Amino acid sequence: MDLIEHSSRTPVSATTLKKTPADVDWGSVRSKRGGNWKGVPHAKLFATLRNHIGNATGAADEPKVWLSHNGGIAAGFIRSKTKWMGVCASNISLGRLLIYPAVVVDGCRVVIDGLIGPKYTQTLDLDDECMALVGGWLDLIRYGEEIVAELRVRPLTDSDVSRIVMKAARDGLIPWKFLGFLDRAFAGQKDCTALDLLRAFSSVTPKLLPEDQLGSLLKFRQLLSPKLPKTEVA
Repeated sequence: MDLIEHSSRTPVSATTLKKTPADVDWGSVRSKRGGNWKGVPHAKLFATLRNHIGNATGAADEPKVWLSHNGGIAAGFIRSKTKWMGVCASNISLGRLLIYPAVVVDGCRVVIDGLIGPKYTQTLDLDDECMALVGGWLDLIRYGEEIVAELRVRPLTDSDVSRIVMKAARDGLIPWKFLGFLDRAFAGQKDCTALDLLRAFSSVTPKLLPEDQLGSLLKFRQLLSPKLPKTEVA
């Protein structure tokens, strides 16, 4: 199981990613950027993040990346052994970069938190910013085991499950039309835990657009375990 999967789309090739322009005329969106805006090539971003992850951990797999229909948004992940970095980068509108520390445990995608990257401007030092983001990612990824342990022992009643699932649908984490898939994924669970429900939700997220999956996984995890552990990070 990967951190991102999609039911009908596959990751783009490295060649396609390199050919995706960073600054295209997006029409009316351009006026909202301001004169200092400058797009960041998706290929360069993922390569820089991978380089710093490799330097920090000793290993970083080749990124897997999905592009939106116009190439403006890239969603993907970089894996380093048992650690995962989810990435959602946008060259649309104001150009937001989001980083998601995550672990994949027992068929369950557990997104720990989200980091907001720098604005895309002409003065952006991509190498320095990516180094800082990898440092923040490493700080947060250390909470993974403790969060999983908490989810594993937190019991859920049928009432809890209904309340959480309904809130997830109302908050837009999953379309209402997909609730049937979630019900089937969770059917037959007895003495269920928060990890069981998150695992069921994880099995449905490949039906979402790749650029929407990581944010939905994080917000759903926060419904089950709203705060990071208070353990001090060394």
